[in-house]
Amino acid sequence: MRGAHAQAATAWQIEGMPIAKPLLIFDGECTFCRRSAKRFRVMTEGRVDTRASQEVDLEALGVEPEWVKRSVVFVDPESTHTEGSEAIFRALLHSPRRRIRWGARAGLVPGVLGISQIGYRWVARNRALASRIERAILKPPVEPNETS
Repeated sequence: MRGAHAQAATAWQIEGMPIAKPLLIFDGECTFCRRSAKRFRVMTEGRVDTRASQEVDLEALGVEPEWVKRSVVFVDPESTHTEGSEAIFRALLHSPRRRIRWGARAGLVPGVLGISQIGYRWVARNRALASRIERAILKPPVEPNETS
């Protein structure tokens, strides 16, 4: 669904609002989403800005509030908006880690992307359960500047 929410704007400035780097917007009222955003910052080593929807001017970015309620939204330098698993994969293309970039490219392959979107929608509808599963199998995310 790339480009479904494309905006006509210059790179790094969206409807007059400058952005310093690619931006991943998430629902800041969701504990699972906040923890996932923290894990994401570690994976991209800060090359993608992550912000709760409550911290940004969605209107200035051309992002509808309901988009962020149902999924993450990625705003790239060309001011194209993508949602869900596609947003995550496109944002992960900015990671300095080769394996993560390869995984992101694989996730954008048409058949794989379609399946991942189905999985993403399930997780989005079942955030509490996904959060419990995540805590059971993954260590808490630790950002580079943290000691524990």
